[in-house]
Amino acid sequence: DQNFYDAIKAQVLNKKLYFISVLSDTLILIEDWYRDNQPEMFQSWQPGLTREYIDSLVSNLPFCLSQETYTLYQWHNGSAIHFPLETAINIY
Repeated sequence: DQNFYDAIKAQVLNKKLYFISVLSDTLILIEDWYRDNQPEMFQSWQPGLTREYIDSLVSNLPFCLSQETYTLYQWHNGSAIHFPLETAINIY
């Protein structure tokens, strides 16, 4: 029944959107902690990328990035904690 599948799809989407919201909130908490406790490291963090720029970088990859990966690189594009997206793609 199509209504059943639509209901399941909506539930999955709601859970995924909730997870992305929790991820975004957690990244804000991490950023606040580093800004307050490790300002030198925080200063080295690169600004986030736009979705359009990320799409242009990954357009030739044989897989799609998860929404979580987009969220991470839109938050910051690299730091001492993770590679800039350009570097990660070159390593791949």
